[in-house]
Parts: sequence; structure tokens; C-alpha cells
Amino acid sequence: MSQSLAGDTQTLSEFEAEQRAAEAASFDESHTAGFDFAALVPINDSARFAFDQVVRLKLADAGWNSHAREFIHVNQELETLDGDDSDVEVGAVNKTIYTGHFRMSLSLPPARPPRGWVIGCGKQALSDPDVDFLVTVDRKRDRVASQHAQIVFHRETRVLMLKVPPSKRAFLDGVLVADGLRFHQDRKDDFLRGLDRLAELTNLFDGDRIETVDPTPSDQYFVLRGYELQTPQAAGAYGVVSACIKINTGDVYAVKRVKKAKDDRELNILGLLKSHPHICSLVESFTLGASRVQEVYMILTPYAPQTLLALMRRRPDFATGLHVLAQVAQGLLHIHNCGIIHRDVKPDNILIADSRVVVTDFGHSTIETNSKDHFKGTLHYLPPEIYELKRGISNRGLWSDRSDVFTFAVVAVELLYGSFRRNEEKMISRPVQMDLLRNLAKMKTDVSKLMTTLLAWEPRRRLAMVDVVRSSIWPPADPSSPSRKRLRSEAS
Repeated sequence: MSQSLAGDTQTLSEFEAEQRAAEAASFDESHTAGFDFAALVPINDSARFAFDQVVRLKLADAGWNSHAREFIHVNQELETLDGDDSDVEVGAVNKTIYTGHFRMSLSLPPARPPRGWVIGCGKQALSDPDVDFLVTVDRKRDRVASQHAQIVFHRETRVLMLKVPPSKRAFLDGVLVADGLRFHQDRKDDFLRGLDRLAELTNLFDGDRIETVDPTPSDQYFVLRGYELQTPQAAGAYGVVSACIKINTGDVYAVKRVKKAKDDRELNILGLLKSHPHICSLVESFTLGASRVQEVYMILTPYAPQTLLALMRRRPDFATGLHVLAQVAQGLLHIHNCGIIHRDVKPDNILIADSRVVVTDFGHSTIETNSKDHFKGTLHYLPPEIYELKRGISNRGLWSDRSDVFTFAVVAVELLYGSFRRNEEKMISRPVQMDLLRNLAKMKTDVSKLMTTLLAWEPRRRLAMVDVVRSSIWPPADPSSPSRKRLRSEAS
């Protein structure tokens, strides 16, 4: 099948840069331009015949796929399929068909903006709400996956980009894509202005992870022990994180790949952690490679493409912030009850899956109660006792569960009240902490009073996480929810 986007050529690139995006609910149609800035046009006979079948489905049922139908524009005049394309069905030749295109407009946001416009045939009897451009009703005939490709726009580079699965090819205008996707020539500038305005009003591009589609299983992907691994979505000094799919069930997990270490610290820590609604749990792990160069693959659940950092950039309201922090506190309490100190609590290590919040990344965690390792943790969030160790101010400090309490409070302050200035080394020194406490004291609320206690310079003056969880500041939770049941057990 061949599709075309009409207009002024833009550079095509693989979707390697970060795409910032918010949920579709963030769009306010009153502030968007209603024109179509581009169109995906079926041009060969196979694509045109497939488009005709989709249109007939739309016209026959006014209630069919309320999302995908909005992207389908149908021309007024019907045309005859001449059969020049050798791939088109014999019975379709000389058939009168509907023609048209798939619309791209700021007034029609994709189902999930972080992924852009998803092209495919859908997974739920042609009613898949996650597919925007439903290009065929017969996946086998047209060799189209349920979620086949994505069209995304990168605001910084001003480029429309086509993202396809690794080792796959994409054809536009009947040829392999090499030069670009295209805007309508006279609409490009209007589109860019409209997009900038939309982003300004909605924080459209505030996200920190690329979201990819859930692909149809293919031998072109890296398959490992029954899991199909997708393109990496996050990377750091201690590993690479991707989404993966259990082939025989379709369940989605996260997979973290790390170099095998002598002590396998993170794997051992995950083995000690019992399942909990607010932590990322280990499903299973595999070790691959020669003895000297081995890699460990850790299959983790849940898979959550959004971090707390992305949510913070959207400046959530105070009540939402408290709801998030209550779950983080429950996760940390469970970690402490398992005899573990996390040592790297920060927005990047807190994930959000729908309304569920989980603590993740145990690469710095320890069960040691006398650790002075000041190379663990993140400078921006180091607790005072470790800051003093690192700066040589004192040698008395040790990592403890109260260290996690301090960094939890730092994250809480940033989420609820906004960021604050660190010292010239980007750390929380004693003057920085005192200035923060003075600002909290001015608020005179139960929340600010709790944060003041948790941010005490001396670890012994901070509350334990069990007391944090028991605080009256948290919003009520559903008594029947798994996290609430676990909370009563852990905090008792």
C-alpha cells in the first residue's frame, strides 16, 4: 500500500529526538486552528481500494469508531478503479470507489499525542481507539499491522517525521521514503504559529519519554525468551530501559538492560522486594553474553512511559500533587519495611501509569546500614548527611531510611510549590536548606509543617516513613483498593 502527504517537502528523520506531549484532554479546541495542515492520501490502487472499504464502513454505521472516523475526509465524486496496480484484487477492477484522504489538523488531536498519529488497522474489530488513521479493514491482504507506524512532529526541529519499527521500510508516493514528509505549502506557517500557541496554552510538549506503538509481533524485532523488545526509551549510567511485549499474551512490560556486575546489586534488591502496588517489581531476568561481557535483562512491571518529572512540568494542581505523593510514600514505606534504602529518590525515578504511581530504579539501593558511599544518589537531591560526606565537612554521615525521607520531602516541595535554587554546585547546602525552611514556615499549613519536619538537617529529627504515611494531610483513598489494604497492613 502506498500513501502520500501533499505539500512543501520537509526533512525526514528517524524519531530519535525527544517528543514532548501532553494528554489529548489538554487540548482546547477554541485555541486551535481548524485547517488541515497536511493529509495522508492513498495513491495506488491497493491503498485506494482499502480506503474505499473503510469509508463504506464509516457511512454504513454512524456510531462506528467515533475517533478514527473524524480523520477520514471523503471526496464528493466517486471514481473508477482502473486496476493498474498488480496487487489490487481482481474483483476490485472497474469498481466504483470512494476517494479522499486522512486529515491532519490541530483541531483533531491524535488519541495519544505523545505517539503522534498512529497508522494501522486496529486491534479491536476495527474499533481500536488508539489508531488514528485506520487504513484498511483487511490486515492480511494489505500487510498492515494493527499499529503499523507513527507520524510525529518535532517542535524544535520543525520536522514532520515518520517513525516505523526497526528494520522496517515505509513507502510514500509508491517509493521508499528518503526525502521527506510534506506540509500543505500554503498552510505550513499557519500551522507552526498555531502549534506554538497550542503548546504555550497546554504544555503540549512537556513529556520526557518517547511513546511507541505496541507492534504486531515480527521476526524483525529483537526477541528474547518469549519477549519482543522495542526501541530503547530511556538510558542512564546504570542501564537502558525499553518497552517489551510478552508474545504469547500481549502483555506489556518494561525491560532494563544492564552490564552484569560482580555483586548484581539491583537484581538482588529486586529479589528482596515483595510485590506492591507502588513499586516497580521484577517479573523475571535473563543473563546473556560471554562470561566476561554479560548483560542482564530485567523484565519489570508495570510499564509506565511517563515520569513524575513530566507531570511536574505540566504544573499539576495541589490536590493532584498530594495524591501522587501519598502513593510515593506508600511505595517507600514498603521498600523500608523490606530492609532496603533506595538512595536515589527523584522525579525521574517515580513513574506514572494512568492514576497509579510507582517508585522504580533500584540501581543505587542497598541493605547496608553503615554505608558512607557518597557516590550514590543524585547531586541535586543528596540528603545533608551525604552532602557533608561528599564535601568533606563531616565524616559522621550514613545512608539510612531517613535519607530517603529527606529526598522524598525535596521532591514533594518541588511538586507542590515549584523548584527552588540550590547552591553553585547544584546541591542542597545548609544555607539552601535554611532558606527553604524559612519559606515553608511562612505558609503555616499542615502540609508545610510536615515538610519542615522531613527536611530537618539532622536525620534523627526527621519522621520515619511510616509516620509520614500516617499523616492526616493525605487525601482519602478507596478503602477497597489494593494499595489501601496494603497500607493498613504495612503501617500497623
